[in-house]
Amino acid sequence: MDVRIVRPAALLAVTLLAAATPRDAIRPVQADPAIASMVRAVSAARLKATDEKLVGFGTRNDFSDTTSTATHGFFAARDWVLAQFREIAKTSGGRMTVRTDDFTQPKTAFTPRAVKESSVIAELRGDEPGRVYVMSSHLDDCNGD
Repeated sequence: MDVRIVRPAALLAVTLLAAATPRDAIRPVQADPAIASMVRAVSAARLKATDEKLVGFGTRNDFSDTTSTATHGFFAARDWVLAQFREIAKTSGGRMTVRTDDFTQPKTAFTPRAVKESSVIAELRGDEPGRVYVMSSHLDDCNGD
């Protein structure tokens, strides 16, 4: 290795790193108590159970629309998510609405045929006038099965 090339490159790297390092220590940011409370409320076990439930539908491929049953395929998974949001809405004091957004995606050069698409949409009116929180599900898979 040619030391004449390595030394200047190393000197340049050290100079750039020194210039990029802040002169003062970074002060820690205080966590927003409301956000910290929401983060603490997240349950790893519930996330795992939700994931396992969705996997249990076998496929969530859009093109399972013609073979979906009450327990298998995209529409079974969609209906389960819809039911979950409706259960949550029952605790909202009437502020949360839940619906599906359905449409037919026409055949394209990348798809074998037109397909029915359906998303679950939940809207929660906030405590402040005009504030609305929108939650939706995008639950189709893309692995082709």
